[in-house]
Amino acid sequence: MRRARVVAAIGHALPWAIAVGYFFAAPSDLDFGTQVMIWILFAMSLDLALGYAGILTLGQAAFFGLGAYTAGLFAIHLSPDPLLGHLAAIGVAALVGALTGAMILHTTGVTLLMLTLAIVSVLSQYANQATDLTGGDNGLQGIRLDPIFGVFEFISAAMAGSAGALSAHATRFVGLSVLDLLTSGTVTVALILGGTRRLYGGFIGATIYLVVQDYSAKISPFFWEFVVGGLLIATVLLLEGGLLDLGPAVLRLCDRWQAGQRK
Repeated sequence: MRRARVVAAIGHALPWAIAVGYFFAAPSDLDFGTQVMIWILFAMSLDLALGYAGILTLGQAAFFGLGAYTAGLFAIHLSPDPLLGHLAAIGVAALVGALTGAMILHTTGVTLLMLTLAIVSVLSQYANQATDLTGGDNGLQGIRLDPIFGVFEFISAAMAGSAGALSAHATRFVGLSVLDLLTSGTVTVALILGGTRRLYGGFIGATIYLVVQDYSAKISPFFWEFVVGGLLIATVLLLEGGLLDLGPAVLRLCDRWQAGQRK
């Protein structure tokens, strides 16, 4: 029991220790660290909908994209204040999440899955056609920000919108990819890697996904897909609760080994 508490305490402290340590250890590579944090938030938003609420969705990119476009348009046309833009993005994404949730959450199964896919597809096509507003294929450019110092479906959409806003603020660009099905698929893979219905599942999954993608892509632009795919298959087959089950799985193996030694 005591050991379980120690392991739990280490598990809670480790992700934050890694994040803080990275900030001081790699000040020249904070752009990558920022992307990791954005995808952590995005993955946690999906976990809230999929893991805790049981909402089958392929449309989480809709709220990510709405947040990104709202933050970008707010900075260009209203105010360069990043905090105000961030709050606006959260509000718009949460509102759309509440409205779409009211329309589709009475359905279940494949019907619900297809409706979430339809929503993100409609938004993606609108963004592609509304070139005067979104820039279309060229993306939303010219985002300028003031400097800043210190910086269930409803909440999930708000978190995804927040991640999208952070992405727009960090890159100063919003493209159609934010509303792409691949974006929803990527965050789903990251969440499965970390583990659903786990506090740090999105944290660990998004971090591992982006780190593996970044380093394996340096070997070959196509090699990272093979590595991530292999890691995903191994995780699903061997660790039912995702990579967060790795520690408990190792402890169980140690206990079995010690029990065998006693015999």
